Amino acid sequence: LIGITVVASLLVFGQSGNNAGYAISIHSDPPGAAIYVNGEPTNKVTNSLIYVDDVGEYELSVAIPGYWAKPTTQKVFVTTSDTPILTTFTLYPGGGN
Repeated sequence: LIGITVVASLLVFGQSGNNAGYAISIHSDPPGAAIYVNGEPTNKVTNSLIYVDDVGEYELSVAIPGYWAKPTTQKVFVTTSDTPILTTFTLYPGGGN
């Protein structure tokens, strides 16, 4: 099977700038996969940043028509650290999202 990798990296932005909170940078190849946080749509697609308001655990998933992901979800724990957290999804052709 040929897989497509989706990488999410967590970047922490303080309360400065237009986007306060904690940013999660999610990328995929090909771009355009819908991004979900805790099962809820973000109305964003890869490759982009999403913002969360609080530290804590978040469940990430992505979906693109015609592909399936393994694992289907990944959990990240947002802290006040600025150390990036990387999350990788591999998307395989043949799924039906």
